[in-house]
Amino acid sequence: MAGSVALVGCLGLLIILVSCSSKPQVETVTIDPGYHPTPMPSPIPAGTLVIREQELPVADRDVEIAGDRIAEATIHLTRRERTAALRALIQARTAATRALDRRRRSGIPADDLVSTLAGLDRAERAIQHGELGDARRQLIILDRQLDGLEP
Repeated sequence: MAGSVALVGCLGLLIILVSCSSKPQVETVTIDPGYHPTPMPSPIPAGTLVIREQELPVADRDVEIAGDRIAEATIHLTRRERTAALRALIQARTAATRALDRRRRSGIPADDLVSTLAGLDRAERAIQHGELGDARRQLIILDRQLDGLEP
C-alpha cells in the first residue's frame, strides 16, 4: 500500500517536472506581401440621414423632471406607498406647469402638456380613492407620452 502511494507520488512529481521544463514554442506568421484587406462595409446604409450631436433638439429640463417624478410615483404605487406617490405627483405637476408656462410664453403649442396635467389630476384622484392599480396604469401611459414630447 505504501509502495503504491509512493509510486503515485513519483509519477505526479515526474509529470510536474516534465510540464515545467518544456520550452515555450514560438510561432512565426508570414503574410503575403500582395495581401490587402478589403475595407469593412459601413454599418450605416447609404442615403441614411445622419443627425450630428449639435443638430439634436435640446431636452426640456422640466419635462424630464416631470417624467422622472411620474416614474417615481409609479414605483411608490407598486409598493403601495400612497403618500410618497402623491408627493411625487405634486413635484411632477410643478415641473410640468413650469414647462407649460415656458412654452406658452414662447408661442410653442403645449396641448400635450395640458393633457399631461389633466392625466396627473386623474391619477391623483384615483390614488385618493384607493384605486392604486388604476392610478399606476394611468401614470405609465403618461410617462410614455412625456417621453415622446418634442422639446
